[in-house]
Amino acid sequence: MSLTDDIEAFVKQRDYVTFVEIQNLRGRGALRGDCGLEIPGREDLVLWGGMSDELGEALDELIRAGRIHLVPASRLTYLVDGGSMRLPLAKRPMGKPYKKPHWLPCCLRPGSGKEVAAAKR
Repeated sequence: MSLTDDIEAFVKQRDYVTFVEIQNLRGRGALRGDCGLEIPGREDLVLWGGMSDELGEALDELIRAGRIHLVPASRLTYLVDGGSMRLPLAKRPMGKPYKKPHWLPCCLRPGSGKEVAAAKR
């Protein structure tokens, strides 16, 4: 099974998955590296860092294809999973861009997220 398939299956099984859990999917430290994930067009909003290129590419592919999507999460969720970023928290992600990078904690959920929006109508 490819890494993208492994991630998608894990997110479907567990739901509300942190990047810490994904990073440890193939063993602690196996998917670590220098790659980071940011909000496109908002490089000041960092989703997660310290990932391998392979993991970053797999996540990017899954998100763009609508196979998984991101939802805001609490910093506490990450602390419980044993991880955090050494960046200030993004408290106004929809507002004016920050001068320095800020962390926007998110969880991964299955699907494109459009299903949720359609169900709320």
